[in-house]
Amino acid sequence: MPKVSVIMPVYNSEKYVGNAIKSILKQSYEDFELILIDDGSTDKSGEVCEKYAIKDDRVKVIHQENQGLCAARNCGLDKATGIYICFVDNDDYCYPDYIKDNIELALKYDADVVRFDRLRIQTFENSSKIMKDISGTRGIVDEKNPVKVMKDQEILKNYTKIKRSGAMYGIWNAMFKRNLIEENQLRFCTKIKYGGEDGLLNLQVIQYAKCYVFHKGVYYRYERRYGNSTSTKFHENRLSTPLYLLKEEKKIVQKLSDGEVFWLYNQTDNAIGIMQILLQKNCDWSIAKKNHYLNYLVEESVLKNDNFKYYLKDVYKQNAMIGIFASFFYRKKFKMCCTLIKAYEAFDKIKNKR
Repeated sequence: MPKVSVIMPVYNSEKYVGNAIKSILKQSYEDFELILIDDGSTDKSGEVCEKYAIKDDRVKVIHQENQGLCAARNCGLDKATGIYICFVDNDDYCYPDYIKDNIELALKYDADVVRFDRLRIQTFENSSKIMKDISGTRGIVDEKNPVKVMKDQEILKNYTKIKRSGAMYGIWNAMFKRNLIEENQLRFCTKIKYGGEDGLLNLQVIQYAKCYVFHKGVYYRYERRYGNSTSTKFHENRLSTPLYLLKEEKKIVQKLSDGEVFWLYNQTDNAIGIMQILLQKNCDWSIAKKNHYLNYLVEESVLKNDNFKYYLKDVYKQNAMIGIFASFFYRKKFKMCCTLIKAYEAFDKIKNKR
């Protein structure tokens, strides 16, 4: 039984997947299996995977009809035999000690989850602008105190801090104990098609975890190519994803002492995300349909908050833009919400010179 199973879904990525695979095979730690799930690729991605499997018996290739990212990852989970599991995307890169440094911590503390940092590289279509940022453990560990262990009730008590660290979004900058996933029958939600599935699994995992280890250090490079990514295009399925996440998150927030303010903040943050999707140029919904959907969100969905006015000031103190948007959104002043989003996006482009 290998110590670590690395799961990599592969779909039409012949240009990048070779480098992603090599970054795993060149790891300083060798006791792993690499499970490649070719999810019905129509290019030569499957052939690339087979080439590496012939050279290295740690590589296992599974070919299946196209079912989507979540189904491919679930297939990997079904086949994994390692004590711990990592997830890698087919166009990203892992640094040489990605496995070694984090499996050592996982075994030392018998951790359910080890969280570390990822470097995100953002590139934009028809632009030379490159943006970089690091996330995953900010505000929890630093250079002087590079490791932080949280156990049992301490984990959920620190949920607000954990979320702000960036640890609740991606799954690439983490190592998960396989027993935790299997014993609680956790899998990726196949209803989610265009991003957000990572966050939902993280929300489920944190409710069962008994030991979280946060480790300062960048071990994963996440490539975000705007213009090619499905997360930058309108798909109706994307509108329901924030609602899935909030329903799961509500189970956690209800247990927090500062839950009401945090809940309104998160509701508003997700409402902004939904409106940004509706404002995309290729969204073919009429204004009437958009307004009808937004009214449904305020009145009937998990975004409903009858007590929002009591917590607006506290939300505003944390983030003025979120506070102002919440005031407009929950009073159904949707035109003002749109104006605010467009102004913010224009300012962001000027600031970052894109």
